[in-house]
Amino acid sequence: MAVLEDQELMPFLRREAGISSTVIELTRLAHDLQAVLSKTTPSKRGRGSA
Repeated sequence: MAVLEDQELMPFLRREAGISSTVIELTRLAHDLQAVLSKTTPSKRGRGSA
């Protein structure tokens, strides 16, 4: 699993559109996403981030 950045999301959605999944598959994917996101660090945004 990879975390998509910036302009990667729309091509991914277009490529994967129409794929049906079961609730169990969606739950597994949600857990996989949470695990990947927990390994990332948030980027500072807004005022005072310079």
